[in-house]
Amino acid sequence: MSTHTATLKIATIGQQCKLLHLPAVAAQCAQLAEQAIRERRTHLGYLEALLQAELEEREQRLMAPAHSRSASAANEDSRRVRFCACATLRCDASMLH
Repeated sequence: MSTHTATLKIATIGQQCKLLHLPAVAAQCAQLAEQAIRERRTHLGYLEALLQAELEEREQRLMAPAHSRSASAANEDSRRVRFCACATLRCDASMLH
């Protein structure tokens, strides 16, 4: 396969992966393809490596922002409590008139 053809195929795969939300596959497909050729892996072996890379990246993304997501959720809960307290006070004050 020519370098130009390979470049076009990688670009096409990148666009398809973007639509399918597979960033690790897009980022690593060329590198893992070269590795599969060197190691004489089968097509299924290559596919397995790609999917494993995607799973590992997703796991890292889920684990890394857990702290920031928890803090964000706590801030949102705090805002809800303040809003509810203000709404309750307004309702109570309106009932007194």
